Amino acid sequence: MSEQNCKSCGQPVTGNFCVECGEKISNKRLTLKDVFADFMSNLFELEFPLLNTVKGLTLRPGVLCREYMNGKRKPYSRPFQYYLVTLAIFYLFFLASGLKVSDYSMGFTPEFAEGEAGNSARELEQRIYDVMNRYSRLLQTVLIPITALFSWLVFKKFGY
Repeated sequence: MSEQNCKSCGQPVTGNFCVECGEKISNKRLTLKDVFADFMSNLFELEFPLLNTVKGLTLRPGVLCREYMNGKRKPYSRPFQYYLVTLAIFYLFFLASGLKVSDYSMGFTPEFAEGEAGNSARELEQRIYDVMNRYSRLLQTVLIPITALFSWLVFKKFGY
């Protein structure tokens, strides 16, 4: 293998791993199989990479994403692991607070005109809120592949 620099620490590397930081040197593209294997092997690894990921996504999300896609992965959490942790925190928050989706969305309903049209609109709105409340976890889970598809379409021209 020819000599190259580590993408995480910048030190020269001649083998398969960086002597300074221990990151594996790889020039291949990320595949779904790679992401799934990383997820399975590192599901509960909650060390400093999680804090670095939260800080990076909060302060400079574009830089973090670009570095991760260019191969600098050691300092950051894996995307699916990060997603699972934040999803668990989200659900624990709602479980502990006793809130429902309809509890905070009902406060933003517009005032409808009085009469038959207003009553039917309120009934329809109430049915929608009931469905959202009952199937909120399923709806959020279904949005993941939809978001992934649109992200792929947006970033396709960049080769990601």
